[in-house]
Amino acid sequence: MRLLLAVPLLLLATTAHAIPAIRLTWDDCNVITLDKSWSGPGPYTLVVSGVGLSGAYSGMSLVFAFNPQRVAPAWDVSQLDYWGGTPCQGPSRLAVTAGGGTCPAYPATMREAFMWEGSITQPGQTVLQVNIGFDPAFSASELQRYELVKIVFDHANSVTGPGGPGTCGYADVPMCVNIAFAALGQAGGQATFTYERSYVTWQDPMNERNCPGGAVPAQAKTWGAIRAQYR
Repeated sequence: MRLLLAVPLLLLATTAHAIPAIRLTWDDCNVITLDKSWSGPGPYTLVVSGVGLSGAYSGMSLVFAFNPQRVAPAWDVSQLDYWGGTPCQGPSRLAVTAGGGTCPAYPATMREAFMWEGSITQPGQTVLQVNIGFDPAFSASELQRYELVKIVFDHANSVTGPGGPGTCGYADVPMCVNIAFAALGQAGGQATFTYERSYVTWQDPMNERNCPGGAVPAQAKTWGAIRAQYR
């Protein structure tokens, strides 16, 4: 009798789907680099990947927060400063892509990213928003880790310390980058997922800033609510 009961339980275990897990890291989806340090001018890349995805998805929205809440000039790739200032780097120093890493890129029809400084409710806070439109014809395999997006910061003009004319300073200031909001869309609404890792650090291997700390913690909110907060 015990053997007969064990069979259906085993079938249930093998057919259950995993809950997708999202990971944030530096450089590559399979090389888990949780802290990155300044090594001179050049590109520095954040990678968002996912595993446990099953079936088709329509898109994903991500909002990143920072600690300090306003990034240093070297990281300021904003296209809008709520206080009317001029960003040091500007949006041309920010790019989004996928592919070329150790995980296959999830097929997408669109990837975009933009940063702005401050909002009506949170003046001076830096916000980075990323939107992805996935190929709805693609069916994901839950055992495969996919690279969802690469966020590339071009630090060609960045320097340590205050910098000077033609440069953007304080690239050596410790920082936390945290996924403050994420929504994964599929037919019929939003998909349930969890975080394998929602934050990384910069110049802070001992996490002395207690990341995510002063950055907004990862939380479940509707996209309408988060967009209204930061416009």
